[in-house]
Amino acid sequence: MSIDSTKKYIAYYRKSTDTEDKQALSLDGQAEVVRDFALKRFLTIVEEVKESFSAKSSGRPIFNTVVNKLRNKEADGVISYKADRLTRNYSDLGILDNLITEGIEVWDTMYGHYTDDANGHMMIGMNTVMAKRKIDDLSEDVKRGMKQKVEQGWFPAVAPLGYMNNILEKTIVVNTELAPFIVRAFNLCQEKHSLREIRNTLNEEGVKLPSGKNIQISTLHKILHNPFYYGDFLWNGQQYKGKHEALISRQTFFNVQDILNAKSPVIQKGVKLDFTYKGLLVCGECGCAITAERHTKTMKNGKVHKYVYYRCTKSKGNCSQSYMLESDLERQFQEIFELIELDYKTADFVVSKLREIYHNDEKYFKKIKNDLEKRLDGLRDKKRNLYLKMLDNAFNESEFTELKLILEGEITSIEGELGLLISKSVDWIGESSKLIELCQNAKNLFLYGNEEQKRVLLKSVASKLILINGNVDFRLNIPFEALVNVNECSNWLPRVDSNHQPADYM
Repeated sequence: MSIDSTKKYIAYYRKSTDTEDKQALSLDGQAEVVRDFALKRFLTIVEEVKESFSAKSSGRPIFNTVVNKLRNKEADGVISYKADRLTRNYSDLGILDNLITEGIEVWDTMYGHYTDDANGHMMIGMNTVMAKRKIDDLSEDVKRGMKQKVEQGWFPAVAPLGYMNNILEKTIVVNTELAPFIVRAFNLCQEKHSLREIRNTLNEEGVKLPSGKNIQISTLHKILHNPFYYGDFLWNGQQYKGKHEALISRQTFFNVQDILNAKSPVIQKGVKLDFTYKGLLVCGECGCAITAERHTKTMKNGKVHKYVYYRCTKSKGNCSQSYMLESDLERQFQEIFELIELDYKTADFVVSKLREIYHNDEKYFKKIKNDLEKRLDGLRDKKRNLYLKMLDNAFNESEFTELKLILEGEITSIEGELGLLISKSVDWIGESSKLIELCQNAKNLFLYGNEEQKRVLLKSVASKLILINGNVDFRLNIPFEALVNVNECSNWLPRVDSNHQPADYM
């Protein structure tokens, strides 16, 4: 593909303050790399924009402005340092994918030009999936940290009324202003006062919430049912023994529960049956949910057959759609998994392209790692020199201590960044191989999996499942849609040149 030097491009640089971007190249560093990349390829940059905003969800104002300019033909394309500077979420990926389809050029310095063909669409999809995976991994790290805190006996969120979070020590302590009123509420309830009476009493005594508002019955209800006040706490549906100071005794809490339950008896609800695909489909005629039912039929020979039917709930009124057997539904789901099956030739092609990206990402990782290690070595040298100067009486003791603390703080910070960088390095080839392996084995996994595995597989691969006239319409999730496009175009895969176009492309 020849380069048209008359085309105009917008250079987009992004670095957020989120942990996800802690090791990302600085805005100035990105600009330097992009300018050099554009110069070598005769790409004319007419505007440079910088944004300090996370890309893990849509709604970045400067990114949206760039998209509008591209659609208004104010520029012919956009260039970024890496694909994850443009998007880390599927919504913005959809926007970029549409831009490419509309003939707007999308470039990054790691991959090059994302062309309007199966290859280009697939690669930007894969890059976004990997970028999103980094965010998901970070989210998992946060969850693990919260779980560790829970197991240590500390509630990992905002403390309830009557307590406050100690930010420095990362503990929860008693709020001496509000705690007495919490205790009073429990005591009044033990005396069998109604919630309305307790609320009125506390408001008359001048109790105010941190927002400055009077206490309400709904707030009282939450307080009186919260085991936190006798020393336990609830997290993710489980109860844990807390290390915080209790305000009331365990006996007081359960006395109050007996009183509240006597006033408001719990209504036992019927047990709901679970169905494999319930909640995943909607009716294509009226838009209502598709529900499921179990039926049994006794044959003349005495054998009992059990069937599962799926049907529209018809909650919006009349709907002409009829029942559908689960077995018929599953046959159509099997066709979805047949659609994403990759032959070995296509799988090898995808892996080879990802190896190119992985190689570039490795160079980026090594550069950041080397820079951090050099800074760390320099700080350690400064610390050693500081001791030598102290021996030569170049500083007094207080000056030495102050400088030593500053250097040790910087060393600790760099060591933390280096450790985080190493822990966050992603095995792109390994992750991609898992995805490709899933595509090759998904059909068999679905055929022979249990109900939960089937449901998870279907949700992973497809979305927007619509049942209409006995047929299932669906949308493949990213990156499966891109992989299917590659599979369908596999006749030209062996003839791809260095510009990511078919060899006979003009």
